[in-house]
Amino acid sequence: MIRGAGGFGGEDAPFFHPLPGMPEREPDAFLDLPTARNQAMLYRLTGDRNPLHIDQVIAARGGFDQPILHGLATMGVVGRALIRLCCDDDPSRLTAIRLRFTASVLPGDVVRTEVWRQGGIARFRARVLQREALVIDGGLAETAGFSALA
Repeated sequence: MIRGAGGFGGEDAPFFHPLPGMPEREPDAFLDLPTARNQAMLYRLTGDRNPLHIDQVIAARGGFDQPILHGLATMGVVGRALIRLCCDDDPSRLTAIRLRFTASVLPGDVVRTEVWRQGGIARFRARVLQREALVIDGGLAETAGFSALA
């Protein structure tokens, strides 16, 4: 399935709500994490066989210059950054996460996760600086002991 490819009938209308803006100040912290050039191939071991992530022809049909990284792999990279920046490297402290994918990550990209701490939550976004791409926006992460995403 390629979003926006059509053929399913019904109204072609946006299915999302507006994103909350990020604070208008420099982030409290950021972390750059690389992705591997073969990461999409390795990710196939999870059972996700979508050819969009491995096949150049299918990627081109979807409007991409090359195969893209799986969204869940991108979320994993950002989750790892949040655990490092907000949870003292303790994954059990990251209790909830909400985000919107805004652009694709390519295997080999370096993903910068930017965080603004606000009490028990973290507002965040992620960018690929070398392509000037905002890849995740409107992020909210909840850490142990708080309930900000209800």
